[in-house]
Amino acid sequence: MVGCQRVLDLAWSKGRVLRGPLILSIEKVIMFGIESVGVIRFFAQVSIAVVGATSLWQFAFLWQSAKAGDRKEGFEKLARMLMPLCCVALFVFLVAWGVGGTILFTQNAAAHEGVRVRLEADERVQYLRAGFEANLIPVALLAVVVLVNLFKRAKLLSLLQFLLASFIMISTYRTGDIDREQVFFWLHNWHSVFTLGTVIVTDFLYILTLSQDVLKRALYPFFPVMSAVILMGLGVDFASNLLVFEQARMFTPQFFFSQTAVAILILNGALLASRINKTLIDLIRKEGISQLAPPVAKIIGISGSVSIVSWLSITFVDFFELTLSYSSLMLFYVGAIGMAWFTHKGIEKLRVSSQH
Repeated sequence: MVGCQRVLDLAWSKGRVLRGPLILSIEKVIMFGIESVGVIRFFAQVSIAVVGATSLWQFAFLWQSAKAGDRKEGFEKLARMLMPLCCVALFVFLVAWGVGGTILFTQNAAAHEGVRVRLEADERVQYLRAGFEANLIPVALLAVVVLVNLFKRAKLLSLLQFLLASFIMISTYRTGDIDREQVFFWLHNWHSVFTLGTVIVTDFLYILTLSQDVLKRALYPFFPVMSAVILMGLGVDFASNLLVFEQARMFTPQFFFSQTAVAILILNGALLASRINKTLIDLIRKEGISQLAPPVAKIIGISGSVSIVSWLSITFVDFFELTLSYSSLMLFYVGAIGMAWFTHKGIEKLRVSSQH
């Protein structure tokens, strides 16, 4: 493993890697250190995380429906609502994976606290090839299972989807040894199902159920469980850092930006998420479910926007050596939160108006 002070990555710097007779040449830098191939890898990581998260929560909802009593219909419908999101995410993943996001290039492994493991070019290619070969059959199986589950919607198929997506994520980067570095890569990739993927699923379901009381009664009591899973995922990533922190940390503006985003996520969860969950649960306990007061709805929209943008930002910067300063990164971050909130607000209005 290369120390954090050395950046010896010839295949990366040239923007190409040899794989047998095939040479894939990709333009290296778009702007600010953002590489075109890194963008492809980012979409692959986010999409497979969403596939894993939709599969996990579809399984949970179907499992819960068997003992939910009068909420059985609500849980079954929530499970059905996740299938379109799962299919879209799988399509994006297959495109990115096929283009080269996880075929010829490995993830620039970086934990959400700015810890990064850098490898020589030959190591990078060797580890990725092993992961790609290991994932050929699981990716094909995942596509088949999702297609079957699109019509069957069985909880065992959903569980199989989750297991296959998890295997694909932890097998993307194979060092050939069961050592601290390999375990770091396993945990670093896998936690995105529980963090980024679950955050996207949570917001997706919240928006879709705004005007559906039956679904609210099933979904809202489940939000504390989903919040706990997100925190567990963050804990998994923290644990992975302990394996490589000493030799892999890099005190750059990007590192401090990741630290700040994680701190904001923790504060957002501690100060807002628990209160929001309590407010939503109290709402459905009323005899007739009323609409949220505008200030409360606004706080929920801001909190959700902060959560999604934070996780997307942390994941995004993992794939690049950005040339931006800390203040520039924070400016883009705050701007993205603002755009996400306005988008969130617009979608909510459209969703509510379409139900009337």
